[in-house]
Amino acid sequence: CPLKYGSNIDFLISEMFHVKLVGKYISRTFHMKQKHLEVTNETGRLGEEIAQKYLKKHRFEILSTNNLEKWGEIDIIAQKGHILHFIEVKSTLGAVSHETEYRLEERVGKSKRYKIMRTIESYLAERYAGEPEWLFDIASVYIDKKKRMEKVIFHEDFILS
Repeated sequence: CPLKYGSNIDFLISEMFHVKLVGKYISRTFHMKQKHLEVTNETGRLGEEIAQKYLKKHRFEILSTNNLEKWGEIDIIAQKGHILHFIEVKSTLGAVSHETEYRLEERVGKSKRYKIMRTIESYLAERYAGEPEWLFDIASVYIDKKKRMEKVIFHEDFILS
């Protein structure tokens, strides 16, 4: 018995073809997102290295990097004189200029600041008997790989609340 157009078999074949196409699309999207995450992680690591060089150049002593606590991670913990500095590093790839409009420190939103505050409190409670003097800072790192340039804007004593 010959199959007629519009039969269940035709529908099944078209559905299989659609699933195959959608599967390729999903796979491609997944790989694109994975590649984006790899670039983002690489940019973050590079930004942290540049920030550490900047801090050392400005006479900070690096105590710890990528410090994990119960509430989150602190990118860099440094000390200058008797003051502890908890530093969040924000990095981006792109042209480095004197007039950079994109302000990386704006990427530290209210919920992120709350997590950082809890993380700092946890760090201090575990390691210090008293209340040491400390500041929260943000290092904005702009990286231009083509020109092999970098720019660090250091925001000292950034408000957490």
